[in-house]
Amino acid sequence: MIIGILVILVFFFSFAYMRKENFLKYIIIGTILRISVIAIYLSGVKIPESQGDAKNFLYEGLVYFRYLFYNGESIKTINPYSNLIGLTMVYSGENVGFALFLNTLCYIMISAIIYEIIKLLTSNNKKVALRAVIIVTFFPMDILYSAVLLREQFIILFLVLSFWFLIRFIKNGIFFEFLISVGLHLMAMIFHSGILFLLIVHLYTLLFFKKKKRQSKLKWKKVLKFGILGIILFKILGHFKKFAFLTKMFDINYLNHILIGRFLVGTGAGRTVYLTSFIPSNIFIFAVYLPIRMIYFLFSPFPWMVGNASDVIVFIDGFIYLVLVIRAIRRLEFLDEKIRKTILLYFIAFTLVFSIGTTNYGTAMRHRHKILWLIAIVSVLPKYKKIRKLEREKEITQ
Repeated sequence: MIIGILVILVFFFSFAYMRKENFLKYIIIGTILRISVIAIYLSGVKIPESQGDAKNFLYEGLVYFRYLFYNGESIKTINPYSNLIGLTMVYSGENVGFALFLNTLCYIMISAIIYEIIKLLTSNNKKVALRAVIIVTFFPMDILYSAVLLREQFIILFLVLSFWFLIRFIKNGIFFEFLISVGLHLMAMIFHSGILFLLIVHLYTLLFFKKKKRQSKLKWKKVLKFGILGIILFKILGHFKKFAFLTKMFDINYLNHILIGRFLVGTGAGRTVYLTSFIPSNIFIFAVYLPIRMIYFLFSPFPWMVGNASDVIVFIDGFIYLVLVIRAIRRLEFLDEKIRKTILLYFIAFTLVFSIGTTNYGTAMRHRHKILWLIAIVSVLPKYKKIRKLEREKEITQ
């Protein structure tokens, strides 16, 4: 495994040197950082991690591996990621080294796709694209999660790929690229059912997109079609066991005691828990209450919630998100109207869905990491006024 990693690093370094690509140089640095953290973890040093999920994935992966190759007991895994861990053990034995290295491979591919997305949005501006790669490369939690057995990196990989093809569809109007985007999004959904709700972005893009005008117009007929198709989709998916919860999404008791209550069973009433003292009595109050949950999900813990050294780490993470989100809001005007609305809907839908079922800032830190790539992309875009100024200067010189 070590030889394989060295071969990959030498290849990237050689290619970067020959092409003089700064992007690849940062990929090499990011890869070395992540492999170093993995090596530290495998040497026995404890690092902060999601204890419950990571241990469950490891246990199920081991059982699945033994079932496949040693006639062990069968098991119904809770997530395909467990099966993936089990399959990696074909190469590494009952060792998670190779499974963890897959997180680094995901980082490389995610960074490359982010780079291409920004080039697509900025007419091939490599300098701007490089800034987003730098954010992801040196983002503390992204480095830390490379040594944790979590499905997040695979979910992010498929989401970024899906978004890339969605932007290409908006730009080019090629329907096949839209289908590829949906297919990749469904792959992410296999790893986490909550990703299902982001399909609303694809539905919106398909119904309101006009290739010639590059704009979206809210006509009542299209709004009606949007609503009908959405209801039909939810009804169909609700018949599948994995998505049976969709039939109860407007039941306030279900929202309070299943989505929120089940997390309290695992986390209790410890210091990391937030917003559990207030329980909405109806759907209307729940809807009004959601923006507060979304803010806590994105930026917690706040200063008054910090109690020890580990809280400081999460606080820094939340503060970085706050800075990036503020920058992203200021850069939205750079984007075309259609792409701007698509990104806003994507961000709001994601934050809304994951804020509902998250009641502690440790879990929030892990889930909001799935949207870091989108925030990073928008936050590094040039200022609209600066672009207009450069265009005027070019016109004068011509």
